[in-house]
This record gives sequence, structure tokens and C-alpha cells, in this order.
Amino acid sequence: MKMRRSHHFGLILLLFALISVFHYIEQIGIVHTAEPSYHLGLTRHALDRILFLLPIIYCGFVFGLVAGLAISCAAFLVMLPRAISISPAVGDAVFESIGVLMVGALVCYAAWTRTKRKEELQAALTELESAHQLLQHYVRTARSNEKRLATLNAISDVLTESLELRTILNRAVHIVMDLMDVEVVLMYSLDDETQELVLLAHEGVSEEFAQAVDRMKVGEGFNGGVALTGQPAVVEDASADPRLTRSEVRQMKIQSQLIVPMTLRDRVRGTLCVAMRRPRKFLPAEAEVLSTVATQIATAIENALLYEKEKRMQENLRYYLSQITGAQEEERKRIARELHDDTAQALYALSRQVDNFLRSGTDLPENYAALLKDLREQMTEVLQGVRRFSQDLRPPMIDDLGLLPAVRWLISETEQLVEIEIGFTLSGAERRFSSEVELTLFRAIQEALRNVWKHAGASKAEVAIAFNEGSVRVTVSDNGKGFEPSEKTESLARMGKLGLVGIEERMRLLGGSLKVESAPGRGTTLIAEAPI
Repeated sequence: MKMRRSHHFGLILLLFALISVFHYIEQIGIVHTAEPSYHLGLTRHALDRILFLLPIIYCGFVFGLVAGLAISCAAFLVMLPRAISISPAVGDAVFESIGVLMVGALVCYAAWTRTKRKEELQAALTELESAHQLLQHYVRTARSNEKRLATLNAISDVLTESLELRTILNRAVHIVMDLMDVEVVLMYSLDDETQELVLLAHEGVSEEFAQAVDRMKVGEGFNGGVALTGQPAVVEDASADPRLTRSEVRQMKIQSQLIVPMTLRDRVRGTLCVAMRRPRKFLPAEAEVLSTVATQIATAIENALLYEKEKRMQENLRYYLSQITGAQEEERKRIARELHDDTAQALYALSRQVDNFLRSGTDLPENYAALLKDLREQMTEVLQGVRRFSQDLRPPMIDDLGLLPAVRWLISETEQLVEIEIGFTLSGAERRFSSEVELTLFRAIQEALRNVWKHAGASKAEVAIAFNEGSVRVTVSDNGKGFEPSEKTESLARMGKLGLVGIEERMRLLGGSLKVESAPGRGTTLIAEAPI
């Protein structure tokens, strides 16, 4: 760049010098002319003055406004002696010299303005590109959070759909494989008595491989090391690791691995391993998501084992359900807050910035403006999805305004989601309860309405809340197909339908009750009552 500018500077000086010599060629003694010559109706010296515009414009385009003005002044100083002292028409010569000065200055200013405008446009495009990259980052983050949230909800649904341990594990393995986009999933449980890792479920490996890696001691291999330390581990190339000694494992040619402990109440209950047969760099964020999933799976395993001992450990089971319910609600609340406070706010701020940028009237190319509008629409869709997921997890009004506003919101959302007419009635003196009571009643209504539009085939439903002197009663009824009386709450557990069972357990923890009345073709009525 410096050499190029030096080259231009030399050419400008040479051109300026040649024109100056040509302007005073008679005085220098190189050429003698008795009469002034005319070219295109102008005297030769008038053309000489016009020629000074060449180095002026050249300098203005290359070195900018200040340099152009400087050489314009220099040219004027060169022309001025001849105009005043030598030219036979002093007035015309001075006017022409001033004209050259003014034209040169205007051209330099125009060139400078054009360059500055180009720089401003380039800066605007650079800023737009930065905003686009930042927007894409937040869009990817929002979609990642949305996928993470959907996975957590899917695992939570697994917990409430079946008590069969094998069903839970198989579904969890497929969810993990889809979430992490991996080729192999291995799930181990820790046998406290033998201190061995038992392979509970697997996907993407042969049965020979599964048998070879079953029953590993704590501290043995990669999974045993994670079970021993309780810390996640990343293996970049397992096939070349000297700790790998089993031939069946080497034959699978597994390279990259991410292993996390499955912990529950600060105790390692097993390990969860995802792997690839090609190089892959697992990120810390992926390890965090997999750890959260592993904790949910550990909860599912523990839940199934505890339910098998329900008759002998009823009180312990209730305590466990209380802890799990609290943990699930806290996790829902935390994720909902994170989505609302971080992702949603960031997307909203970016949306405002994009709107302001579009309204500013910046002279952008048409394709950039169209791209920006398209990105704004995508961002709006993602923002709506994030808000919907956040509210479904933990409606903020349940904490801020209480049960009734949350129920009205739930009814409105359900009516928008499915074509079911839902009525709402209220009796008694409205009042607030403890957060545990309000949240349990809300979950009961939420579960009942979910059953209405998923299973009942109803066209109408009714939600009624009655505030009595010492209790509150919630009734949800529909005109759906109903079911046999034998399928009441106490029978649903044996069928693997744990949604209402979970609600009944939570009502019992409050000292309340849950009753389901139904008959084929006569709809279903759910009645939940809790003391206050």
C-alpha cells in the first residue's frame, strides 16, 4: 500500500512539474512565440491552466480531500505570477486561475464525499454482517435450548407413561441418540453390592460387544473411571488408547466418546456413554446436556425400583415422590426462567435492533434488506416458540398471580391448541393458598385437560373450582368416550398410565384426594380436593 501511494505521489509531482514548465516555457527560454496561439477558441496558456486540473484531480482521488486542496493551492500559486505580471489580459488570467482552483477543489470534495459514503456503506454492511452472525448465534442457541427442553419433556413423559424398566431404558436410549446425534449409546447401572457396572441398555453395537463390556468393575475402563470419580470424561480416540484391551471392543472401532455419571442425590448410580466411530470433538455444553439427561434417567430407574417395592415401602415412596416432584418443578422453573430471562430477552433485543436498523433508512442493497427481513421473521418464530415452551413448563402467573389466572391461561392455550370448547366456573370466596397447593391443583387440571384432548375424543369440557371453608375442590369433566369403571385411578398403574397416579400421590401428600368418575360413552369427571 505504501509503495503504491509512493508511486502515485511520484507521478503527481512529475505531472505537476511538466505542466508548470509548459506554463512558463517562453520565460524559461525553451520556446519563443511572438504571438499567442489559440486552441479550441482558447489561448494556449488558458489550456495550460486547465491542464493543472489533472494533477489536482489525480491527487484528490488518491490521497483525499486535504491533499487535493493542497495541490490546488500550489497550482494557483504557480499560475498567479503569470496571470498578474505576464499575461496581456490580467483579469481573464486571474479569473481562469481562480476557476481552476475552485473546480479542482470541488472535484476533490466530490471525490472525498464519494469515498466517505462508500466507507460509511461498508461500515454499515460490516455492522449488518456482525448483527447477522450474532442473530444466527442466538437462533442456534434458542433452537438448541428448544431441543434440550423437548428432550427433557420427553424423558419426563417416559417417567409417567410406564413403570416397566426395560421400556423406560429403551426409550431413553433412543432419545439420547437423537439428542446427541451419535452412533453408539451405552447405559450402565452400578451394582452397590458387587461394585460392578451392569449394562442396562445399548444401541449401535453388536451383542458380542455388549457382552464384552458388561459387568465392569468400578475403576476399570473408561466407564469404570467415570463411576469411580463421578466426573464426566471425553475420550478423543478410544481405538488407540492403551487402556483398551478387550478384542471385541477394538473390533467396533469406536473413536470419540463422551461419558457422564448418572447421579441421584449426590450418589453415582451408573454411567451414560455416547460414542462415534469417527473423530468428533464433544463440547462442554454437550457434556452438560448429557449430564442433565443422565440425571433424569437415573431418576427413572430409581422410580421404577421404588415402585416395585411400593407395598413394603409406601411411606418411603411418598417421600421420594415428594422429592422428585419438587426437583422436577424446580428444574422446570429454572429452565423456564433461563429461556425467558436469557434467550427470549436477547432475541427480543435483537429484534428491536433489526427493526430500528430497517427503519433508519440506511441505503442497503436490496438483497441485504431482504435477508434481514427474513432473519427477523425467523427470529420472531423462534421467540414465540421459546415463550410457549417457557410458559408450558412453568406459567409465571402461577407464582405471581396464583391459581385462577394460571388456570384461565391454561384453558385459553388448550382451546387454541385443539378444537375443544372449555367452560370455566368459580364459586366461593376467591383466595390464595400455599404455592404447593396451588401448583398441585394446577398440575391436576393440566393433566386432566391433556387427557381430554389426547384420549377422550371430547368436544366440550368444563373446569370448576369451588372455594369452601376448609378446602378447595377442582372438577374437570368432559363429554368424551369415557372408559370402564375398572380403569379408575387405582387400576391405571398396572396399565402403565402414571399421569393420574402421580397426581393422586401429590394430592395424598397434601392430605387431599383424587377421584375419577367415568362410564363408556358418558364422559369422564375428575375431582381433586385439598385442605387449606
